[in-house]
Amino acid sequence: MGGKHGGSALTSSGLERAILGLGRCGLAAAGVIPAIAACIVLAAGNLALLVLCWRRRSVLGGVLAALGLPAALFAVVSGPTHGAGEGALAGALTALVLGTALYLLGQALQRLLDEDPGPRHDH
Repeated sequence: MGGKHGGSALTSSGLERAILGLGRCGLAAAGVIPAIAACIVLAAGNLALLVLCWRRRSVLGGVLAALGLPAALFAVVSGPTHGAGEGALAGALTALVLGTALYLLGQALQRLLDEDPGPRHDH
């Protein structure tokens, strides 16, 4: 009925041919897997920054992280190696970098404001 492998439509040699066919389609050469991994890492980074900013009540970093998270997820769905996916991936990276910088700047300014100025010496 299904051949010598007991009716299985996809034999081990058929699976090997399917995997090799993916490489010939250009998926391996185009870097789809690393690009999807980068999208997932960016989404996780934006989510971590969003949670951190939520806990520390930092607005600007949180807003950028909140914008970068859907951009990274959009890049995964739309295909991160062409067109809108590339732009979304760049946007997610920019949002993560700028959001992190704004968060760190805000924390440094808050530490300066919380410092006790010490006694004043009038001359």
